[in-house]
Amino acid sequence: STVGEVTVPGLESGKSYFIEMQATLPIDVRGMRMRYIADSENVIEESNENNNVGELLIEMD
Repeated sequence: STVGEVTVPGLESGKSYFIEMQATLPIDVRGMRMRYIADSENVIEESNENNNVGELLIEMD
């Protein structure tokens, strides 16, 4: 499922952009992963198309 979408301004090579989002998740999300995708529709031509996905393992104590 999709938590949200954010529009990010164009970035120069080697630059980064910080995004903060809030989401309501199910009570037990242990072991689930949150995936972040940039340029999901491949609209932007890039020299490296293999660095548009990040993933975070959700851990709870």
